[in-house]
Amino acid sequence: MHGSGSACRELLRLRMALLPYLYAAFFRYYAEGLPPFRALVLDYPDDEQVWGIYDQYLVGDRLLVAPVVAGNYERSIYLPAGEWFDFWTGARYAGGQSLTLAVPVETIPVFVKGGAVFPMATPTLHTADPEGYKLTAHIYGDGALPITLIEDDGVSHAYRQGHFNRCTLAWDQSARHGSLQRSGTCECPEYTVDKWAEM
Repeated sequence: MHGSGSACRELLRLRMALLPYLYAAFFRYYAEGLPPFRALVLDYPDDEQVWGIYDQYLVGDRLLVAPVVAGNYERSIYLPAGEWFDFWTGARYAGGQSLTLAVPVETIPVFVKGGAVFPMATPTLHTADPEGYKLTAHIYGDGALPITLIEDDGVSHAYRQGHFNRCTLAWDQSARHGSLQRSGTCECPEYTVDKWAEM
């Protein structure tokens, strides 16, 4: 029981750390109609290998998840073209191939798209905690894929009237330097980057 409680706490911490990324993905769904959780074929329509894949999915545009059925200790995973990084270990894999990986009981295979700037928030007990707006921006590969997060008041539907900010995190590989640019006039909690972490 102690082990399962610890694993549950870690999952809750991970959920809170992923909130800025998830919120941006759901905002894109609201603005553009692109589902935050979707089949690989939506992002890789020209890759015939993904057409029949039903047991992997994307979360946003840079996380690939491959769930594991209870009782299985390894699984085959297809990675589309490009470069992919194991979310848990940072191991780098070339895309366009299938892998068979051992799967520990406590983790689900998750991969981050190469080039991604990927923000993780400081885990907090509730979304109103200002600490949750402090980010670590993880840089996968060359960091050529900036990410735009959404800032709003966190309570109302004022974003529907345009009361929100876009907060873009970008990485300059040659200078090894990150930047944060904000657009919008919403007076609301703002993200800050405490650390840029090359993976």
